[in-house]
Amino acid sequence: LRYPGPFVNVVKDASTILGPFDMEDPSSPFYVEDQFLRNYLDLIAFLLQGLPASGTLTAVMAYMVEDFYREGAVMDFPRGGSRGLVEALARGVTKRSGCDVRRSTTVERV
Repeated sequence: LRYPGPFVNVVKDASTILGPFDMEDPSSPFYVEDQFLRNYLDLIAFLLQGLPASGTLTAVMAYMVEDFYREGAVMDFPRGGSRGLVEALARGVTKRSGCDVRRSTTVERV
């Protein structure tokens, strides 16, 4: 093992790292008192994965915040938003002969 010390620390703290990001409990090591910052962290978590920070693993929050502030980092979104993404997927499916996309349709079998 090249870095035994950091590895041992990660294993030792696994329950914290793999637990939910708790920024509301004053006894939590990740407690955030400032409401603006709490809202901001919730926003980042929601934009990147669709859950508030409290529903996100601490490891994921640590990675997202570190990556978000990396030099040159940007938060991109698909051209056309979510609709553009769905339309692009539908185009990919319908390019194949005999394949189609149906919306607002009951599905009994795939």
